[in-house]
Amino acid sequence: MSVETRNRIRVAVAAYTYEIESRPIMTDADFDELAGRIEPNVTTGKVRLDRFFRDEFSPHTGQWVHKHPDPKGLKRIFRMLTDDFKYNRDLFEPYPAEPEYMVLARNAARFEQQNAAKRAAGEIKNPCRVCGLDVTLNPAFGGCHC
Repeated sequence: MSVETRNRIRVAVAAYTYEIESRPIMTDADFDELAGRIEPNVTTGKVRLDRFFRDEFSPHTGQWVHKHPDPKGLKRIFRMLTDDFKYNRDLFEPYPAEPEYMVLARNAARFEQQNAAKRAAGEIKNPCRVCGLDVTLNPAFGGCHC
């Protein structure tokens, strides 16, 4: 998915939640900043939506969302966000400033620190023979993730 497509989805859902559902998901300043990055003349391959953003979109207001060609799609994304926000937050967070492998490495280090503390406290009852982590943490994957 291109950055422009992702930003258009984000700004449309944000406008929908504010204008139609009266439940804003971002601050006005964040909306204004995101709306300012939208480039209506960029072609994304979605002809109807490209035409809509070129002809109807205005970065200074969210009123254009009332004319959006896919209101059901916006409502579906809104429901996904409100039903299970923790799994769909990435749509509204900017791309990571650092490479993904660095984020994964930092998370793995944090996870290892937590498990080291649990091992020291004797809370890990079933350690993996390879990595020493608690095998019961990931039963769906055979117990361990190493």
